[in-house]
Amino acid sequence: MCVFIRILATAMLFVSFSSLSNAKLSEGETAPAFEAKLISNQKFNLETAKGQVVILHFWATWCPPCVQELPSLQLLSESQTSDLVVLTVNVKEGPQRVQRFMQSMDLTLPTLFDRRGEWTRRLGISTLPSTLLINTQGRTSQIVQGEVNWVG
Repeated sequence: MCVFIRILATAMLFVSFSSLSNAKLSEGETAPAFEAKLISNQKFNLETAKGQVVILHFWATWCPPCVQELPSLQLLSESQTSDLVVLTVNVKEGPQRVQRFMQSMDLTLPTLFDRRGEWTRRLGISTLPSTLLINTQGRTSQIVQGEVNWVG
């Protein structure tokens, strides 16, 4: 009986992981609609950003490449035009920790929180940092994994 339960648990785990991998967003697909609260307590709705290019950047404070990349993303955000929205999504960390980190780095990037990793999983993000580039029609035009110099 114990062996049967182990086999069943392993099979269920495999099915769970394979269904998660099928949920991965692909280039050219419409980005799923979502609404979330920014670090500033303002609400952001992806649907309202249609007509603008959206850079949706996933990161964490414990990730060295993420930390190195954020200043160039900040510069891009500061030089942005009205047709570009730069948003960062902090993965699985609390607002207080992230606010302290942002202040210590002198960053003012608009930041969303994915406290439980739900959006990260739903979009198929498995590497930090990762960035979704969403075009003016709301479709994912590129998925970038790893550190990028956004101004160089």
